[in-house]
Amino acid sequence: LLQERKEYETASNLLNKAIVLGEKYKEVKDLLRAYLTMGQVQLENENNGQAMDYFQKARTLAMENQLPTFAYEATFQIAKVYQMIDSDKFIACTVEMYEMQMEMNSIEQ
Repeated sequence: LLQERKEYETASNLLNKAIVLGEKYKEVKDLLRAYLTMGQVQLENENNGQAMDYFQKARTLAMENQLPTFAYEATFQIAKVYQMIDSDKFIACTVEMYEMQMEMNSIEQ
């Protein structure tokens, strides 16, 4: 809601608290959501580097905890950043997303 209202500073402060609590209590899914949302807030503020850091943390954490849906979402967000700044890395992320989707499809069957 704060992001939609463009209250980025308040959103960042609350998300920082959520991240600290998620890390402290090892709440992996909540922490992943906080990382992804913080990355999106940073993108809205045109802080691409910081956004990328949060998306990378989310992807790493999701992969370590075998949470493919979160890993896919984080990779998608990383691709969005790369689309603006590095076409080769954007293509690499797109291929990675394809491979992730194929793996998720094979698990579901």
